[in-house]
Amino acid sequence: MSIADMHISQVRRELISRGVRTARLDADEMRRTLQDLADSGDFVPNQGDQDDQGEPEQAVPEQAVPEQDDQDDQDDQDDQDAPAVPPPSNPVEEMIDDRVKLHMDVHRATDPHGEGGTIDQDAIEAAVKAHAYQQVDVNVTMPSGETVKVEGQHKQFAELLHWLTLREHAYIVGPAGWGKSHAAIEAAKVLGLEYYSTGAVLSPTRLVGGISPVTGEMIITGFRRVWEHGGVFIIDEADASAPAVLILLNQALANGECAFDDAVVPQHEDFVCVATANTVGNGATRDYSARQRLDKATLDRFVNIAWQPDVDLEKRLATAAFKRFGGDESQLPVLNVWLADVSNARNFVDEYEVDALITPRAAIKGAKSLAAGGDYVMTRSALLTRHFNEDQRLSFERKYTVTLPKAA
Repeated sequence: MSIADMHISQVRRELISRGVRTARLDADEMRRTLQDLADSGDFVPNQGDQDDQGEPEQAVPEQAVPEQDDQDDQDDQDDQDAPAVPPPSNPVEEMIDDRVKLHMDVHRATDPHGEGGTIDQDAIEAAVKAHAYQQVDVNVTMPSGETVKVEGQHKQFAELLHWLTLREHAYIVGPAGWGKSHAAIEAAKVLGLEYYSTGAVLSPTRLVGGISPVTGEMIITGFRRVWEHGGVFIIDEADASAPAVLILLNQALANGECAFDDAVVPQHEDFVCVATANTVGNGATRDYSARQRLDKATLDRFVNIAWQPDVDLEKRLATAAFKRFGGDESQLPVLNVWLADVSNARNFVDEYEVDALITPRAAIKGAKSLAAGGDYVMTRSALLTRHFNEDQRLSFERKYTVTLPKAA
C-alpha cells in the first residue's frame, strides 16, 4: 500500500511516532511529509502495513465503509463546517492538539457513520492532563488596550491584576502558603510599579517613620516611598497587625494624604495597597489564633479577593522543585504518590478538624526530599503528620496506606 492509499489517521500516527508535529498540517501536507521520510529511509510503508496486520480489523459491513477519496472529502467538509479555531500557540498546545486529532481520526475510521464506535475520551483527557500543567498563561488587557501575557501564576492572578490596574486597594484572604504575597509582587512587576512588602506591622513608626534621635533626619520608610512616588504597598498578615497601625492606614486612604513628622504628603495617583490575610477580619480562628478583629471601615477601603487553593499550581511548583533537586522522569511516579498523600492529609485535617495546616510548602519540601533520596516515611512524618497527636497519626496511616512504585 502506498502512502497515498493510507488512511489519514495512520499517516498522522506514523508522523507523531517520529516526533513530527501535525497540528498545523492538513491531510496533503501530512502525506507529503511522510513521503519525504520514506524517501530518506526513515519510514517504510510495508513495515507499517505489516505492523497493522497483527491487529484484527473491526467487522464493518462492506457497504458502510466509504471509499478513501469519499472519506477525505467528508473530512474536508467537516473541517469547513466546523467553527474557526485558532491554531496552537505553543508546543504544549500542539502536542495536545495532535493527540486529540489522532483519536478523532481513529474514531472516524472505525465508525464512519457514528454508530457503535466510541471516542477514546480517557486517552484524550490523559493527554491533556499530562501536558496542560506545563504552561499556564494569563492574558490581561491593560487600560491602554495593551495585552500583557503572564505565565505560571495562580489561577486568580488575573482577578488581582484587574483591581490593581484600576488602582483599587485589595484585601486578599485565604489559607497560608498559597502565594498571596507572591502574586501581589508579581502584579506590581507586571504593572511596572515599585513595590514594598512587609509583614505584620506592630508599630505606627514602622509604617510612617519618624525623626531619628541620633541624626535628627527623617527616617523614610518603604510605605512613605511608594505613597509619595507611586507603587504597591504590600502588608502581609494584615490581620495580625496592630489595630493602631490599621487605623492610621485607614485615615490616610480615606483622606488621600498622610501626616508624616516632616510633612503632610498627598497620595500618589499610582499608589495602591494590597493587604493579605488568613481571616476575613472577624478575629481569631482555630487555625489562626493570633489574628485581630479588623475595623469594618478599614475593610471597606479594599475590594475583597477570596484566594482559593490552586492544586495545579502546587503540582507545577512541586514538580519544578523535584527536578531542580535531582529527580528525573523515571522517579515521577513517586512524586505523584507524594502529591496524592499531601491531598489526603489535607482532606483528613478538614474531615476530623485536626489542629494542623497542610500547605503547598509541605508539597514542595517533600518533593525536594524525595528527589534527593530522602526516606518516604521520614518525609511524611516531618511534613504531613508532625502536628498530629498519636491517635490522629495512627488513624491517618491506617486510612491512607502508601505503596511506593518499584524502581524501574
